[in-house]
Amino acid sequence: MWGEPEWFMGEDGAWTCEGELSYRNPGGHDPLDLSSRMEVDNVLRLNVS
Repeated sequence: MWGEPEWFMGEDGAWTCEGELSYRNPGGHDPLDLSSRMEVDNVLRLNVS
């Protein structure tokens, strides 16, 4: 339905999704605060290795 959103390392150091409805987009519809986005990043990095 929608194209794939772009992901990038934001200026704040958190991985950011450009998708309008993404919780990990600080400019999106209903974003997480920075500390929550960094917590998600840390958990995902631990589970990738």
